[in-house]
Amino acid sequence: MHIVLVCREYVGSARGGGIGSYMQEIARAYIAKGHRVTVITASDDTVKESEASSPEGIRVIALSGGDFLVPKVEGNSKVKKLRCIYRFHSYRKKIRDTIKRISDADIIEVADYGAEALYLSHLNIPVVIRLHTPQSLSRLNVGMVKPKWWMLHRTLPINAERTIFEQAKYITGCSNAILDWVACHYDISKAKTAVVKNPVTIPSFVSTPQKPSGNCKTIFYAGTISETKGVCDLVEACLLLRKQGFDINLKLAGKGGSFHDRLQKRVTDNGWSWIEFLGKLSREDVFKNYLSADICCFPSWWENMPMVVLESMALGAIVVSTNAGGTGEIITDGYDGFLCERKKPEQLSKTLYKALTLSDDCRDEIKENAKKTVREKFSADIIANEMLDYFECVLQDFNHNKI
Repeated sequence: MHIVLVCREYVGSARGGGIGSYMQEIARAYIAKGHRVTVITASDDTVKESEASSPEGIRVIALSGGDFLVPKVEGNSKVKKLRCIYRFHSYRKKIRDTIKRISDADIIEVADYGAEALYLSHLNIPVVIRLHTPQSLSRLNVGMVKPKWWMLHRTLPINAERTIFEQAKYITGCSNAILDWVACHYDISKAKTAVVKNPVTIPSFVSTPQKPSGNCKTIFYAGTISETKGVCDLVEACLLLRKQGFDINLKLAGKGGSFHDRLQKRVTDNGWSWIEFLGKLSREDVFKNYLSADICCFPSWWENMPMVVLESMALGAIVVSTNAGGTGEIITDGYDGFLCERKKPEQLSKTLYKALTLSDDCRDEIKENAKKTVREKFSADIIANEMLDYFECVLQDFNHNKI
């Protein structure tokens, strides 16, 4: 089977995140099972286009003409920032035209993020929409985003999502939570749907770093440094712990925008040397921080099936997260990690306290349970088999309806 995966995010890009990690994980798993994979992604430099094959044999096409701007690549410009409007349709048509040139593609999986499936419904190839988190989902209240009419950078993808979802014949969700949300807000009754979780594989090159001596406790966060990811809640929770006498070192890894800048100023103004901004780390360095931290904390206001939770659990980290979205479908509270409610710093502080004061035996048990959960439910081999079974059903249905 020749599988085409479409998403602007991919590992190695300055814009790469959890979806890009998923794309690489699942592509490697398909290759290992004897299938061919082509990834269609976007070049950070939107003037340049490239094509290469990974050591595993994944063909990666990085398209030019993207509807975004990476300032450190192309320089900052108010006009270029408007690409999300004036290149919106041209970039999605370019995706369609690129797939047309792949003569032997059997099936397409395209991420919901970015509404890149807008012009793919009329190809003579089955298209599976993969739900990660639509741009129409508000992390503030888990309702629909309703931008002002003049906010074209928001209304264009949100309107495109409605078209995509309501035309979709095949949809998979990483969690029950995301599939339920989309079914609640869009008419997807005609689509054949399935829940297939995200896979995770930990590279063999990850080594256990030496933990620092002393009583200082390290809490590590990886992801976008934003309010809706719960970073502000995490800072407030750590302040409460420090008032209780805990020597806390909070490490924040990931890209950020205006919220990141405001938080960094607050940290500087208050002289909070206990908070470190690590920037965007390599995947290996993120894994090393998972291993060296006392707690890995991901207090997002909404997550679908977060790779950071799966990766850190796979390495045997003690994970504290919110139960928002699909995270509660990964962690069993008190068994292989800890859960609390979103947007509640005091409750987060109490949950972190519980995790930090575990006995050595309880810590070891939770660490082993976390690794077991990922191994038995989220391994790349298991998830790839589930997705390939779904693809076979899609191909049978698609070919039957063509006759």
